[in-house]
Amino acid sequence: MFDLTGRVALITGGNGGIGLGMAQGLAACGARIVFTGRRAEKNAAALAALPAGSIAIAADLTEAGRPESVLAETLENTGRLDILVNNAGANIRKRPEEITDAEWHSVLSLNLTAVMQLTRAAYPALKASAHGRIINIGSILSIFGVPFSPAYGASKGAIVQYTKSLATAWAMDGITANAVLPGWIETELTDGARAVVPGLFERQLARTPMGRRLLREWTCAPLGDRAAIHARQDAVATLVADERMREELRSACDGVQDVARIASRMSMGRATPRDLVALGKSMALAARIGAALGDAPAFAGARSALEEAAARVGTLTVRIGSSCVEQPPAHLREGGLFKDGADAEVDECRSLQRDATAWMARYQAELAEKSGIPSLKIGYNRVFGYFIEITHAHAAKAPAEFTRRQTLRNAERYITPELKTFEDKVLSAESRAIARERALFDELCTEAAGHLADLVRFADAVASLDSVASLAEVATRHRWVRPDVVEDSVLEITAGRH
Repeated sequence: MFDLTGRVALITGGNGGIGLGMAQGLAACGARIVFTGRRAEKNAAALAALPAGSIAIAADLTEAGRPESVLAETLENTGRLDILVNNAGANIRKRPEEITDAEWHSVLSLNLTAVMQLTRAAYPALKASAHGRIINIGSILSIFGVPFSPAYGASKGAIVQYTKSLATAWAMDGITANAVLPGWIETELTDGARAVVPGLFERQLARTPMGRRLLREWTCAPLGDRAAIHARQDAVATLVADERMREELRSACDGVQDVARIASRMSMGRATPRDLVALGKSMALAARIGAALGDAPAFAGARSALEEAAARVGTLTVRIGSSCVEQPPAHLREGGLFKDGADAEVDECRSLQRDATAWMARYQAELAEKSGIPSLKIGYNRVFGYFIEITHAHAAKAPAEFTRRQTLRNAERYITPELKTFEDKVLSAESRAIARERALFDELCTEAAGHLADLVRFADAVASLDSVASLAEVATRHRWVRPDVVEDSVLEITAGRH
């Protein structure tokens, strides 16, 4: 996880689904969030979902001068700007034939003019930051019944090109610019890849959710650096040449859950018992995955990352595995996450719940023998709780420690300090067990949250290995040949096919 403590992120459209998700992710990394939105009620709801200190600025970025004033207000409140997320957009809930030219003009204005004006205005502040970054999100508009439209596509394409120009022109000033392309843009790219490379995005090919996402990312954002291309080619070639290694690696990855998403939920305090157990099981596979890599030079970095993460999180992994059940509940409302023997207090509560009848039988026999009253019995009702009942004929034999609780027509009912203690324990056993399990669960989640960087490092390593193994599998199936990448502007194909 990136450490963004002390940095300020301005997010346009930050009260919507994509923008709010981006805001929560940046906030989880420590950034202070400022976002814009037109509607006051959506702004209030978004603020409630973000950490204290977040700021909402009501703004319509299509108004003249509004992008500049939003930036001025941001700097007035925060004194700096490090990250600009352009996510301004509009929702048109109409069919294509119902959308007017004026509405399309508004959409294009948001996607182009407003984004460019705000970015240009933010340039000095981003340059002043040591970590200036611009993120242009390429999936903004939501149109009922319109999966793609030329005008919308043109605006998206323009933003992507604008981002590319920023990446080149502003890099010398220390400002990073990149485009996030979820939604239809990624769909179009991956759909095209499916047609060209059958099986590349089959669900069963990549063994982990992280690997499947990274495969799509690699497809949508091909490498442009020769050294990076060669490194990835070396990794794929290693697994193509060694089928046994490839199968062992894919098998080891098969049990890894979505550690990246689990780590995110841990950081926001939204993890479930199943997340915790899945995390423990996944981290326990680090050694097996590392062993599958052997001493292959192409995987030295991944092997080192796995070993380091496993060493740092090893104690937590063992605790989760030894204390939590194999099939955890979806929530903790009724407990049931921790094994018997994992915690003395939980065991005592469960024992009281399960063994209350047996304890009463033993205690009754003990009291009858000590008092010499064979007819003495222990009972329970919801009004008076637990009691010791003695008939009037034997009432005179009641020991001194018996305290009268109720008088009946033919008997007296008593309580003893020991029975009272037992009563309190039994009646509160279930709630105490659940409360104790919650405390233990929170303790483990807090410990896991302290290892977020290690969990992310593990998730990234597994995603990369899974993706490379998937590419090697497809390359083997289709008999792909490794291309030679050179610096020259030349493309030479011998006996190729398409």
